[in-house]
Amino acid sequence: MGEWLTLLATMAGAGIALAGQAALHRREQRVHRADLFLEQSATVVALADDFQSRVWEEKTLGVTGRVEAWDLAGCALALARLRILSDDQSLHQAINQLARAGRELGSYWLRNRADSDELDLCWHQYKEACKDFAAASSTVSRAQR
Repeated sequence: MGEWLTLLATMAGAGIALAGQAALHRREQRVHRADLFLEQSATVVALADDFQSRVWEEKTLGVTGRVEAWDLAGCALALARLRILSDDQSLHQAINQLARAGRELGSYWLRNRADSDELDLCWHQYKEACKDFAAASSTVSRAQR
């Protein structure tokens, strides 16, 4: 009888250890996913700020080639990762709004390169989209922690 109790206690101990390892693994995965989400969100915010600076440099300082040299592929990749990492609809809406406003500002500037009311409108819409994206990604990031 003592051997059976020892065997039972050993099996229970092993089961508890395996359950603890599985819980720890799930927690580590959640933390990794949250870190990746935060990193990609920060990348998008930094690239959006860089894009605004490049348009400003061309418009105000007369520097050329800055908008064309912007990392569009890097921004698109970070936005795609965020779409995959989160199914939050307000975040997806903010991502779509940011992408659309960026396309409008960039295409207007590359076509016209002139200061106008339309440029001011595109600039304002892009800045608002950046704020909305930052707020939405912040909300999702806090919820993941």
